[in-house]
Amino acid sequence: MDKYNKNLNENSNDEIYLKKYLNIFFKEKKLILTLTLITSIVGVTASLMKKPIWRGDFKIVTKNEKSDSFNKKILFNPLADLKNSIDNKTRLEILKSPSVLKPVYEYAKKNDSNLNLSYKKWISKKTIIKYDMGTNVLVVSYKDKNKELILSILN
Repeated sequence: MDKYNKNLNENSNDEIYLKKYLNIFFKEKKLILTLTLITSIVGVTASLMKKPIWRGDFKIVTKNEKSDSFNKKILFNPLADLKNSIDNKTRLEILKSPSVLKPVYEYAKKNDSNLNLSYKKWISKKTIIKYDMGTNVLVVSYKDKNKELILSILN
């Protein structure tokens, strides 16, 4: 019986705190509403003034030359998956290399007067090149504020 009374007293203490907080809220409601309104106006204004960043992408399906025997090898050799991963990493690095993407960078630089990035910064800030998790699908993405430039670069 003492445990029941103790729990009842704790619950009534919780109600007192709730009433206390509700009283504070009602006393300061003008301040709270004013701050909420100002924050909302600033947030909406900032989002409307900011120019949207567009992103376009395309996917490339890569294939291992030994894909037929790959499934059989993985049963007998747990390191076979590691070899596949290394092949994908190699393909990814080749695609990111200047020998492949430098002409695209030059095209983007020629058509975008605001592009003042070095090749390495351009790769890290404007492009996303990665494999979809657990697949051999390579996703190449380009992001910019100019939608037409993205379309021409990805074509």
